[in-house]
Parts: sequence; C-alpha cells; structure tokens
Amino acid sequence: MKISELSMIKRFSKLHIIYFISFLTAFCSLVYELQYSQLLSVLYGNSVLRYSLTIGIYLFSLGLGSLSFRLFAGIENAKTLWISQMALAIIGPIGIVGIVWFDGLLFELFQLKAQSFALFVAHVPIVLTGVLAGIQIPLLSVIGNSIKKRTDMFVEVLGVDYFGSLVGAVLYGLFLYPRVGLIKTAFLIGLINVLLALSCVVFLKNRKIFYFVIVSLLVIFSVLNFKGAEIEKSIMRLYLTVSIEKEFAIKNEHLLTMMKQDGVVNASLNIPREKIEVDTHFNTSYQEVTKYFIDRGDGSSDECLKLSNHTNMCDSWANIYHEALVNVPVSFLKRQDEPYEVLLLGGGSLLPVRNLLNYNVNIDQVDIDSQFVDYAKTDPYFSKYHQNAYLDARWHIFYEDAYTFLKHNQKKYDLVVMTLPGFGSDKLIHLGSVEFFDFLSRSMTDDGLMVTWEYGKINKDDYPQYQNSEVNDKHLKVLFKDMLEGGLKSYTMFYAFGKPMQIGGLKIDDGAVSPYDTFYLFSKRYENVQPDFDASQYMQKNKKYYENMQWHSLEDLDLSEVRASHIFAPNYDIMTAF
Repeated sequence: MKISELSMIKRFSKLHIIYFISFLTAFCSLVYELQYSQLLSVLYGNSVLRYSLTIGIYLFSLGLGSLSFRLFAGIENAKTLWISQMALAIIGPIGIVGIVWFDGLLFELFQLKAQSFALFVAHVPIVLTGVLAGIQIPLLSVIGNSIKKRTDMFVEVLGVDYFGSLVGAVLYGLFLYPRVGLIKTAFLIGLINVLLALSCVVFLKNRKIFYFVIVSLLVIFSVLNFKGAEIEKSIMRLYLTVSIEKEFAIKNEHLLTMMKQDGVVNASLNIPREKIEVDTHFNTSYQEVTKYFIDRGDGSSDECLKLSNHTNMCDSWANIYHEALVNVPVSFLKRQDEPYEVLLLGGGSLLPVRNLLNYNVNIDQVDIDSQFVDYAKTDPYFSKYHQNAYLDARWHIFYEDAYTFLKHNQKKYDLVVMTLPGFGSDKLIHLGSVEFFDFLSRSMTDDGLMVTWEYGKINKDDYPQYQNSEVNDKHLKVLFKDMLEGGLKSYTMFYAFGKPMQIGGLKIDDGAVSPYDTFYLFSKRYENVQPDFDASQYMQKNKKYYENMQWHSLEDLDLSEVRASHIFAPNYDIMTAF
C-alpha cells in the first residue's frame, strides 16, 4: 500500500473521530440539561417554566460557547477540545449533586430566606454546560478542516451534533431517567465524557500527562458508577429531609405569624426546628411516596405520609381531616330509602372508604395509582385507619384518570368526594379545568353535592389556612370560576375542628378547639339547606361548629380578576404557583 493511501486512511479515521466526538458531546450535554430541568422541577415546582428556562438558557449558552471560541486562539485547538471535555465530565455530574446539596445547605443556614438565591445559583451549571458544549462545534470544525479541507465541515459537524441531541433526548426519556435514575445517569454520562476526552488525545502531540489525568478520572467515575446506588440514596435522603422541612417551615411561619397578630403568642417566640427521619420511600408510576417521623423539639412527635410534593396525612390530624371530609357532606344529603351513590376521586389511603361505609352507600372509587392502593391495603400505617374497608362488597374501584373516567361516565351520583393532593401540581392541573367540572357536574344528580379541600379563602372573613396568601386566594378563585362555568351553582364552607397544634412548647388549654383543614361543599342548585345533625354521632357531637353554615351563590362572587382554566389553555401560573 502506498504512503499516500495510508495517510488518506488515517485522515479518514480521524474524521470519523471528529463526528463521533460531536455526536456524543451533543448527546451528553443535552442529557445533562434534561437532568437539570427535571431536578429543578422537583425542587422548585412548575415543570413548564423550569424546562422552558433550562432549554432557553442552554441554547443561549451554546451560542456563547461558539462565540467564545476565538478567545482560546492562543491555545492549541486539540488541547482546548480536551480541556472542555474534561470540564464537562466534572461540571455535569457535580452540577446535579451540587444543586441538591447547595439547596439543602442554604436552607440549613437561612431557612426560607435564601430560596430565591438558591434557585438563581442552580442555573449556573446550566450555563457552564451549554458554553462547554457550544465551544466544541467550531473547535471540531477547525480540527476537521486541518485533517481534510472541506468547505462544509462546519455544516457536517453541526448536523451530527443535532442528531446526537435527538438521540440524547429520546434515550433519556425512554430509558435513562425511568430505568437508571437521575444521579446514576449523571455519573454514567460523566464517564462517557471522560472517554470522549480519551478520544481527543489522538489529536494531541505530548500525550502522557493527558493519559494520566484521564486514567485518574476513569478510576474515579468507575467507582462513582459502582457506588451510584448508595450515593443516590444519600442524595435522595437529603432531598427528602430538606423538602419536608421546607414544607413545615412554610406552614409554621404562616401559623406563627397569624398567632402573633392575634396576640395568642409573644412576638419573640420562635418555633423549634423539627427533626425529620425518613422511614420509607418509593416511586410508583404516578407519584413519589414517603413516610417519615417528626420530632418537633417540644416533646411531641408524629408519623406522616408525603405524596409527591405535599404531606398527605399525619397521625395527629388524619382522623380530624377524614371525619369532617365525609360526615359533614353526608349530613346535607336528603334522606332516602335506597343507598346513596357515592363517587370517591382519589383517596388511595382508603381512609375515606372506611368513613363512608358507616352509611347506607355504594362507593365507586377512582384512583389512577393501583400500586399505591395495593400498598395501602396491607401496610400497617394505613391498615390501622381503614380497617380493611376495601373488603366490603359495597366498594368498587376503577384504576383510571379521574378526567377520563368522568368524561365517559353515564352514572349519576348523590355525592362526589374529592380528596386529591390539591389542584396545584403539573400532573393534576387538568383536574382543575372547566371541562373537568363540566363532566363532574354532569355526573351528579340534581340534588347531588361535591366536596373538596383547598387552601386559600374566597371570602375575607374566612379563617386563613396555613399557606394563606394572595397567590392561594387567586388559585381558589380560578377553581371557583371553573366550577361556575362547569355547571356548579352554590357553595358553603366548613372546617375540620381539633385541638390546636402545640407550637414551641406553648401551653394550650386541653378543652381548646381550632379550625384545621378548609373544605368547600358545592351544589348544582342554590338553596340554603342545613345539615341533618341526626345523620351521625360526629354531627351530633360537633353541632355547635356546623349549625350556622351558610350557602352562597357562585354567581355573586367577583371572579373578574382571574380567567378560567381550560384543558388546552390552563391558567398555568396561578394554578401551579400554589
């Protein structure tokens, strides 16, 4: 074989290395950005905003990287390429772990005061990753042209880069995130970047020192991948603990503010930090499930369940919530000889089922998460509450999305009980739409009722729930507007009552009772009916709390400041800011 032919083969194989590096660099950097998007959605909510900002900042940073290419003119192009690959290998995974760690650190030091700063800093890895990925496109083009002159080398490199981005996006969504997980994927992609740096060495002259650095990082990333499951558990435990502590910090901050304003507690009183211990954590196909213990620092403790981003129930108020949720609405139903037809939306813990079965009812429950319901059937934490109520022949369950169920439902129900984890998450925003409430009202009898809980207040004299704010009040107004346009006509509001929560070791009168959760009861008609206090022992016992409930027309509310939320035009900012 002639020398010129050997030289041509070498140039050809080096060109393929250029395309290989371009493809995998785009693949890795896009996977990093999707990881950042998902992580920020988990930590700070509002998935659409997080993904939009992350992808927008990433594309902008790619441009910055390409423009900054000439700043490194004094450095050998191959060396700049190698450095950028090594930097991606380090910054990408550290960014994923660092965002969780830094968020926890700032919360530990400053509580809720530094949340905006933590969110701002969390975007730094996004910029760095984009710049490092962007600089490689012109670098690879120049190196490619030095191997074999081509007028369209930049176009070829860019085309391969786009293809790598496509493969990264598809593979991340279908395999890496659901099967490998966030943390282990970061370490895996970091390892790929180190191997890419190894590929870049073929373009360098003095290679020994570069091989040494690469081998060192290969060892480190091999260990990280081998220990990935353990590291992920540690990071997950930190995230869970901080997210739970944040939730209680928000609640306590508002509760303490209200009590100070009312003169119940001294203005200088501070609430001790709760100590959180995570007991059980797993993911179903639809939600994240966490059981945890609380040591409140004042001698009291609690065991709680957290579903996705919000605490769903705690031992200290589980019965308080569920007894009011069921007993008050049933007391408004007109007496009849045949069983009431009840539709239960959500309620996978099965606690509402137990309370409903105290009445002459047939229950159709709709819950999308069969895995969680099966877990709740046998787990001791739930069993002590639902007492195997699911074995009753009057209970039927449909594992389906509530929107889809109601869309095709032809049955009429006397009572609809909604006990969903709020309407404020991305996954449930369609259940707070005009279309959803249109299907729901269509599924109610003419005298039918619907009950749900919510934060916020619709009237200025309502008792302000924990996280009461202008945002939550607007959130509630959007829901009420959706219900009005969906066919509901009137509402009344009531509370679950229980012993006041003990705060900061504060002495509380044993006979004291205060409002807990806020519930709203809706009707398709407008009539100022009163509850039947003989309907249950609960209503007899708590008659003084519910004897002055007033019904109001939804049409009389001033809802002009908000627009309704629709399936294809959701009122996203307000609904997800909750």
